[in-house]
Amino acid sequence: MLLGGDVYFGETYQTKSESKGKKNILKEYGYEHCLVNIGPLLKKADQVIVNLETPLTDISQSPFTEDDKYRIHKGDIIKTPATLKKYNINVVSLANNHSLDYGEGGLDQTLKTLKDNSIAYFGAGLNETEASLPYRISYKIGNKNFNLVIIGGLDYSKKYDTLYHFYAGKNNAGVNEWRRKKVIAQIKSIRSADKTAFIIAFPHWFENYEWKGKDQSELAHAMIDAGADMVAGHGTHMFQEIELYKDKWIVYSMGNLAFNAPGRYKKKEANPYSFAAMLEIVEKKNNLSMNLKLYPILSDNLQTNYQPRFVTESEIQTVHDLLRSHSININFKRDYEPGKDETGYFINLKIY
Repeated sequence: MLLGGDVYFGETYQTKSESKGKKNILKEYGYEHCLVNIGPLLKKADQVIVNLETPLTDISQSPFTEDDKYRIHKGDIIKTPATLKKYNINVVSLANNHSLDYGEGGLDQTLKTLKDNSIAYFGAGLNETEASLPYRISYKIGNKNFNLVIIGGLDYSKKYDTLYHFYAGKNNAGVNEWRRKKVIAQIKSIRSADKTAFIIAFPHWFENYEWKGKDQSELAHAMIDAGADMVAGHGTHMFQEIELYKDKWIVYSMGNLAFNAPGRYKKKEANPYSFAAMLEIVEKKNNLSMNLKLYPILSDNLQTNYQPRFVTESEIQTVHDLLRSHSININFKRDYEPGKDETGYFINLKIY
């Protein structure tokens, strides 16, 4: 099962680029351009789950003013789902800070578009109850049953609550709000209903081009304490720290999977790498064994011409250095295993 970060084909960014006399990547190369290099890994997985960082709508006017140039996203209702499905992306989280860029009407059309294209979603809905529903899937692996539950939520922001009204309520559509009390209650409820499920928390953070903050650590720890088996976040456009907390892995942010914006890596002096995270579960001697392989990706589109790719030999050393200098509670001789396969370089994290 492949877990990926932010996916957005960048229609809004590319339209703006064209209006300034610059290249429109989508018109020049098409929607598949950004997935070609990482496509083999996507197609190798039995399941791919990503964060879809845009509404899918043909509504012409957003209810929001463009108070900053990164504010409003919009995805094509035909080409986006078709390209996602072609690259094996059949499950998406909508718990992010762009799903309501075109209001409740835009979210409603997004949900309908995904349903019509047989793409499952979680993390948003027409009310609070629907938005908090996790995605569930069961596998038969050898003679063992494996139940996976993944739940998504958007980190709380007062601005997105009181000004933008992004969070779902009893009688309004929106995304799943994650403040400490609410995320604990949601995960405890899932754990209470299924003692054996492997629960992945899939949070979306607001910090861009930065390493994790104290609030992120506290919320991620609360997720594990409440019963989550792993945390895999996104939203920062770069990978953040990994941490082994109470023998559970936290990948604070995987960054982008494919995100067609120019990016601000150079301006922010930010780490230009992201992760595609492959969860591998196999039966060994009548028991299940699980590993998480983190495949580093170069995400700076200005370096890759909007074709994110797996890292080179010299770049993987930089990735190792970044992780060694920023990660937490990891025994690098015991818990951290560098490797390489036909896809590329990876870091293997043993789960059990």
